[in-house]
Amino acid sequence: MIEFSRAIKDSDIKLIQIREFNTIDMSHVLSLFHDYQKRGIILNNSFYDSKWRLDNFTAAYTIKFDYNNFLFIRESKERDIGDYDNLIAAVKAIIIYKLETTVIQTIYDYSKALSSVLKETNFFRLDKLKSFNPQKSQIKSFGFILDFLSFYNNLNVNEEYIEIMMFHWENYFFKKRINNQRNIGRFESIFKLSDVIEDFWNTANQNFREKYYPIKIWWEISMIIPIRTTELTLTPYDCLKKKDNYYYLLVRRTELKGNGGKKKVSHTIENDYRLQEIRINKELYKLIDEYRQSVDYYDGMNFYNDCEIRPSKRKFLFSYRSYFKHIENEMTKYRIGKLIKMSGKEYFSAGSLHRLLDNFFIEIASEKYNYEVVSKLENNEELEPNQIELVNPMDTRHFAFINMVLNDIEPLFLKKLGGHDAIESSIHYFSHIDKFIKCFTYSTAKRLVNNKKVIAKKSELDLYNKYKHIPKTPIQNYREVKNGWCLSQQSVNELMDCRRVNNNCLICSFFHPKNTLIYIEKIKENEDRIVTEIANLKHLIEAFKRAKNFNEEFMQKINSIKGYANQNVDLISNCLMEESTNG
Repeated sequence: MIEFSRAIKDSDIKLIQIREFNTIDMSHVLSLFHDYQKRGIILNNSFYDSKWRLDNFTAAYTIKFDYNNFLFIRESKERDIGDYDNLIAAVKAIIIYKLETTVIQTIYDYSKALSSVLKETNFFRLDKLKSFNPQKSQIKSFGFILDFLSFYNNLNVNEEYIEIMMFHWENYFFKKRINNQRNIGRFESIFKLSDVIEDFWNTANQNFREKYYPIKIWWEISMIIPIRTTELTLTPYDCLKKKDNYYYLLVRRTELKGNGGKKKVSHTIENDYRLQEIRINKELYKLIDEYRQSVDYYDGMNFYNDCEIRPSKRKFLFSYRSYFKHIENEMTKYRIGKLIKMSGKEYFSAGSLHRLLDNFFIEIASEKYNYEVVSKLENNEELEPNQIELVNPMDTRHFAFINMVLNDIEPLFLKKLGGHDAIESSIHYFSHIDKFIKCFTYSTAKRLVNNKKVIAKKSELDLYNKYKHIPKTPIQNYREVKNGWCLSQQSVNELMDCRRVNNNCLICSFFHPKNTLIYIEKIKENEDRIVTEIANLKHLIEAFKRAKNFNEEFMQKINSIKGYANQNVDLISNCLMEESTNG
């Protein structure tokens, strides 16, 4: 038997019902099936079809109910495993029940895993247990399979199978809780990708721009808004607004994340995603508007080769027709065109964005900018200067969170923008701040050094220092200070240059060190202080509900972290310039 929750219409009340296949009223299941039919979620005419098409209004999923009847009959001659038709009916029934609280893609994954496990184990034949080596995709669905076996006990599954699946499932989720942070790779690759996208966009022709416009828009939006990939691809066409000289973007935010079976799933965009208006800058507003104008004409064309898809005004920002145009493999284009004709759906999905980003890494980052594109490395592996890790579209959500934290966004607003139920939900993002800051400081310092080199080259000045504070005579002729010499011409009484840097010689443009090791030691000291402050910040977040002056303490710690980070930018910049001058 298994518990199912059922929401009472027009209320927040839920009924918990204990159900078992042999005791349920199939007429009630059929009634629910017909209800999903009427709502356009189940596209089949009959409950008894051998496969179902489930539709969430952006994509349709086919669930096949073919578990090898021949194998089942053979096994049933040797042991009591019930009736094949009842097995199929039970799977359909549990899918009907699960549709209330589970999204269609997850149900599709569950059904695939159940089908593969039933076939691989000969319907849980005991002597197949030793050779049963479940894959990760199956283990992730073991919770559902265990629920199903509790709901439908006619297969008479041996307890050893139950224990094995329970062990794998609990172990998987234990590891997931321990390693709750996604492997987002190295922030170094994010900064490298940023440089590639910026330079590409400034130099690309119109054809390449159109092809990779979604990547540019994804990048610019997800750098400032912690948006999920599906939320981004569901951005409505009419998403831009201007009022009182301010610019706004309308995005969709999921109502289902953190569901845990507690929220009812409608399988419609309007009810499962809410609209949120976010203020943006003029540049992003213009970028999105220019994209719309550049691809709108596809909506008025007959499209997809000979598939005769009629002109249709799209509902979402991103144009699947523009994406389709740039697919180079003709067989792929023909197959996709046929699928679109059959389903009538054109939707630039999260998968489309993922594939386009992979193409960008190959065609642009690798072939144009000569990076070696690698999969995400293990923690103990170093990234070579000519290497860049593949970035997942969801990685930038973490980047945006950290970026907002370091730009003084208050935690309550951060929670709202991130779509979290509670402030504490965002705590794991703080574990990445030290890595982000380290990459940020090195990247910014390198930019500063490169800018100094360009300025120096243009004006034919010496390389060292943006203020051109270079020794004109032997260094020993200048005033000696701790760990180096001061090149400032200020009098001992004035000390104005010292006041500008708060008497910190290491970040002063007039300071010339005896040894660059002093920079490295101070950089490491600041990095250690940043780690300590981040740990204190996480403790503060954990104690959010008990903290008396939360916002004040939060901003104090953030400002402290930013102070050390900004100091390290100057230190690293000076260190690199010293090495460049002396090298």
